[in-house]
Amino acid sequence: MDRHLPYAPGWSQHQRLMRLITALGDDVLLAENATIRETLGPVGEHAGMRIVLDALSENAHLPLGSLLGQAVRLDLQTGLSRIERRPFH
Repeated sequence: MDRHLPYAPGWSQHQRLMRLITALGDDVLLAENATIRETLGPVGEHAGMRIVLDALSENAHLPLGSLLGQAVRLDLQTGLSRIERRPFH
């Protein structure tokens, strides 16, 4: 597979390890890198789950403000299955 293919015009998340679902629609944003930290402990700044996500888009003029406060889901393929992905909300 050509390593530049995911960044070519008309890209698709179909065959990727990470899939990003937003209110902007399918394949509008392409998840490139994610750092996920899940911790146990008292409620506070460092408890719970934190996801830092880098995403790419073909459109430099996306209305990113429309994503604030909206549900976003990151589906991640794990070593447990090549078909099912683990969702992070």
